[in-house]
Amino acid sequence: MLSAEIIPYMLPFTRPVVLGGRRYERRNGLLVKLTDGEDEGWGECAPLPGFSGETLEEARRELVDALHPQSWRRPDSPAARCGLEMALADLARRRGARLSTSGVERQAQTGSEGVSHHPGRPFQSVNAVLLESEGVPEAEALMDAGYSTVKIKVGGDPERDASRVQGIAQATGARVRLDANQSWTLDEARRFASHLGDTAIEYIEEPTNSLEDSRLLSGEGLPVALDESLRGMTPDEVAKLDWPTALVLKPMMMGLGISRGVAERALERGITPVISSSLESDVGLWGLAHFAATLGSADVAAGLGTSRLLSGSLTLPPFPKGPRADLRQEFSVI
Repeated sequence: MLSAEIIPYMLPFTRPVVLGGRRYERRNGLLVKLTDGEDEGWGECAPLPGFSGETLEEARRELVDALHPQSWRRPDSPAARCGLEMALADLARRRGARLSTSGVERQAQTGSEGVSHHPGRPFQSVNAVLLESEGVPEAEALMDAGYSTVKIKVGGDPERDASRVQGIAQATGARVRLDANQSWTLDEARRFASHLGDTAIEYIEEPTNSLEDSRLLSGEGLPVALDESLRGMTPDEVAKLDWPTALVLKPMMMGLGISRGVAERALERGITPVISSSLESDVGLWGLAHFAATLGSADVAAGLGTSRLLSGSLTLPPFPKGPRADLRQEFSVI
């Protein structure tokens, strides 16, 4: 008999985090626990205020309705859907097989993800994250910890940001990814690119809030990744894209099933899918690492290096504050 439990959590950040001009002092979310006999599966539902389209309370109500014992169904909002799909996938993975034909398995299954167990790599690489207020000293410390890829938040003054990126790249020799969170105009993004010079970057996420501007910048030689622009796109619409360097997929904003469908279409087009967190707790990070390890044949560093920003962990072992997650070990929730 499959049963479900929704468990709220709150974790303070080690210091306030500023993203897109919004200040965060704590992370609130819900853990989804599915139990079937001696087996457990864990997922996380944690809409990110200012970025997600639903509130935590709205997602909670959807989960309560979806997990009602008499009417199991798939939630509509991305965060609630992600929490349930992640718990189902975790339960299937721990069993090493597809879930039996329970009501929740039949009704929650959608798209190409379903709740099947997808065997993946035993390890998943992780990139480090540098916030807008962090520079060379923090980057060097992360490289000393073993990271080789760093994602740098930009989107302020183009010339100052370009100088900061150049300094970090030169000081560390890291592979560099950038994220502007749609902060620039087309002119500002071009100014940034011109001041960046020959500093190599893997890509810059969402330099402007215009998909057409991003396409133009890509044609001018700036490697561009899409993130926010993917919200609301279907896998078939993504399949028509032929110019982005990468697609940054945040299952908390899309759901796991849709994220898998989009990733598979991207791989078919030669575009790199990169799984990224939305500042989830360790429960969500473990789930996303297992998910990322099932996509494609290459171990692409996932954007999961955010656990260092939180003051505590919800799992044993905690999600690693380092460049690689060992997925052979099982985590338990504490």
